[in-house]
Amino acid sequence: MSRVLAAHQPNYVPWLGFFYKILKCDIFLISDNVQYTKNSFINRNLIKTPNGKKWLTVNVQKKGIKDKAIKDVKINNETGWRDYHWHIIRQSYTRSPHFNDYAQEIASVYQNYWQNLFELNESLIKICCKILGIHNLDFIRGSLINAPGKGTDQIIEECRATGADTYISGYGGARYMEEEKFTRAGIKLVYSDFEHPTYRQLWGDFVPNLSVLDLIFNAGFKSANILHNACKSGVMS
Repeated sequence: MSRVLAAHQPNYVPWLGFFYKILKCDIFLISDNVQYTKNSFINRNLIKTPNGKKWLTVNVQKKGIKDKAIKDVKINNETGWRDYHWHIIRQSYTRSPHFNDYAQEIASVYQNYWQNLFELNESLIKICCKILGIHNLDFIRGSLINAPGKGTDQIIEECRATGADTYISGYGGARYMEEEKFTRAGIKLVYSDFEHPTYRQLWGDFVPNLSVLDLIFNAGFKSANILHNACKSGVMS
């Protein structure tokens, strides 16, 4: 029986394409052991407010940050980011049709005192998966496998370690994937066919590429179906 692996850095309340990859795989590897990237989606994401798009950024402790793996990045809690983020989320989505359905569950994350960025992100990802109806999936931390090599070689070793014979990459991965290595290893490489869906939002014209929270609060129980159908052809390529 085929087993499909997808992997990604643990982003902060990620966009829809992140969860689409999760829906398409059997095993999702959270790459917590790769190097942290400054000013990336690992510690920030976009939501839609009455005044347009807005970044929500989790401030991190900067000392030695360029040499740290994601799993070792600590949050700077002196900034009061938790109260601020939930305040902006509540202010922006309180009028959304399904805000009250999920507000308490999401708010509970912001009520915790987080010290580690990865643990915060992992918690939010799993709560959003639950809301989206994603249940029968193996979540594995990359640091538990600690596969050798870099790039394509590391991915192949992660597939072997998890028993996966298929690997899903985002389309952006085509720029650096060494496809012939997958062929030699007997692992099928496919690229995500995700196409961003549209749905009813607040505050004017539709804005794509936001945090999944935008879909959840606006579409509610329809979110899972919207995400399932967000493909170009219905077939991975």
